[in-house]
Amino acid sequence: MKELRDILLISKDRNLRNAAGGMLEAAGHSVHTASSMRDALGVLSSEPIGLIICGLELEDIHATDFIAYLKNDPLRETIPFVFYIHAQNRADLPPKHALDLGADDVILYPHPVGELIRRVGKYISPGDSVSGKSDPIPESFPLQKEDVQADQQPAGIDKRGVRLSIDGRLWAEGNIINHTYHGAMIETRLRGKQGRTVWLRCGFQDGTLTAIGRLMHILLGDHERPMGMGINFRGDSNWRRIHQKMKTAAEPAVGGTETATSEEPPLPVDTPQQESSPAAEKGVPDRRVTPEVPIGIEVSRDGALWMYGEIEAYDGSGAAITTPVLGKSG
Repeated sequence: MKELRDILLISKDRNLRNAAGGMLEAAGHSVHTASSMRDALGVLSSEPIGLIICGLELEDIHATDFIAYLKNDPLRETIPFVFYIHAQNRADLPPKHALDLGADDVILYPHPVGELIRRVGKYISPGDSVSGKSDPIPESFPLQKEDVQADQQPAGIDKRGVRLSIDGRLWAEGNIINHTYHGAMIETRLRGKQGRTVWLRCGFQDGTLTAIGRLMHILLGDHERPMGMGINFRGDSNWRRIHQKMKTAAEPAVGGTETATSEEPPLPVDTPQQESSPAAEKGVPDRRVTPEVPIGIEVSRDGALWMYGEIEAYDGSGAAITTPVLGKSG
């Protein structure tokens, strides 16, 4: 019998399915989606579903009627059921009423980076297509802490930190909130479209590793600037090395008596990539680059007060930035 480790995500809202599904897949979960009760029952009959996440409305039934049906089905009544509701609709299904219906949790969105992964992690662990074993949430992921310091770096990463790029030229700082064998949720101001290629650099004491993945989801905090980015690195060997390094660094030492049990090969080190210097570019100006989506940044005139801005275009000598910050030439 298959272990029940997959997630069924149900909602008639395609944007909700894409957003939540992208975050969960980036964290290593196997996700099936449905927009109606009919489709959902088909998935439940054919897939090893271990958790149901449901929006308020389905195409053919209301979510409260759907959970009532499931809780009266002896074959499915034990599957954990979680409501996923927009904060502005919380009055339509108060948490107490949801729990009385048999739900295990009510998750409101938008939410802090990693909140969905943390809450889902209470009921189901992400799968691992390589070893066949679950890849538990690492100790570096704050299961008990609601707040994560913006400057906190995952264990094992040195002062070179984490940097991301959507074009391989302009790099933005980031902070890995959660990571699995297949992907990561990263706090960053970098913007991009779903499906775009994303480069990730992680600096370690013995060198820098660069992984290439696919952007699954941008998690917006205030509908103006992104707070998080879910990236799927499935199949990238450098990401597996990065994940293993952080996971190993987060594990407590046991007197040096244990040997490595990972089935992965030893961790080779990439040659650190050198940043292009303005001096090297002097006299050879880069072609002007206009990103498909403006890149979110912060701008300050005094280094104390910072305001939001967006890079509209850039080249080797500078950038065109839209921002409410005012100042004089020079």
